[in-house]
Amino acid sequence: HPAALRTRHLAAPALLAGLAASALLGLAGAPAALSAMLPAAYAAVLAAGSLAIGVRRRSRAALLLPPVLAVMHTAWGAGFFLPPRPAEAPGLPTAQRPG
Repeated sequence: HPAALRTRHLAAPALLAGLAASALLGLAGAPAALSAMLPAAYAAVLAAGSLAIGVRRRSRAALLLPPVLAVMHTAWGAGFFLPPRPAEAPGLPTAQRPG
């Protein structure tokens, strides 16, 4: 809902747009260093954050955080760009619900 939108909610869509722009730069023939800058910076931030969490909690499970967070961020960003689903009518059986 637009009234509930906060600046922090735009981080994942901005990341996804930036990753798409990086891919387009790469396809357009831009130097690899330029097109890989944002994905490399994002991977470094994920790795550093996961390492900090792993050290603080003394957990090797933090090694799984980078891919988990990457999937979560890209899914959130993609969901931001997709059209909203129609609201389900409460009380109707599944077969009678719109959509």
